[in-house]
Amino acid sequence: LSDATYADLKTSYHVTPRRPYPPAQMDYLVKTAREAHQNGFATSFWISSGLFEVGCWERGYNQFMLDIADESDVVKLMFERMTAARLVEIEQVVSALGPDVDIYCFGDDLAMQTGPFMSPRTFRSLIKPHLAQMYAREGAFVDWARFKLIGGDDLPGLSSAYVALRDAARKKADSFNQSLLD
Repeated sequence: LSDATYADLKTSYHVTPRRPYPPAQMDYLVKTAREAHQNGFATSFWISSGLFEVGCWERGYNQFMLDIADESDVVKLMFERMTAARLVEIEQVVSALGPDVDIYCFGDDLAMQTGPFMSPRTFRSLIKPHLAQMYAREGAFVDWARFKLIGGDDLPGLSSAYVALRDAARKKADSFNQSLLD
């Protein structure tokens, strides 16, 4: 897609939700999560890769970074369509696994060890509105260190949701560790 124009992408770029899992696989995931949860383990489930990562894969890193620097309509179109697909995926996974999963994870390499790939202003304008939609679903969680690094920590409710989930996971881990010592 590196050479595609906005007009090309508008008519040909479609993102199909990657879920649902085949019924037998989803049954296995539900059963495994339920058993782990009932046995006192903190559970997590990886839902998908992030918008930035996928954009880089599909458009090519160099071209996508140029698109982001220009805040082009190409990026906005790709993120809108990716987000629509992710919302379907999130609903399907969270509805099936429900309360047996403590933390639902998304990942996106928004930063490297030396700093973010983009400015906080660019992040807030291009990516944050889409993340807000995805994280609005109860249970959504983000790689906090990377997210905070680029100034995303002011999403309403996300800080307190992260702390609550982290504390619940720590409590379960502490309980499990103590049971090993008893």
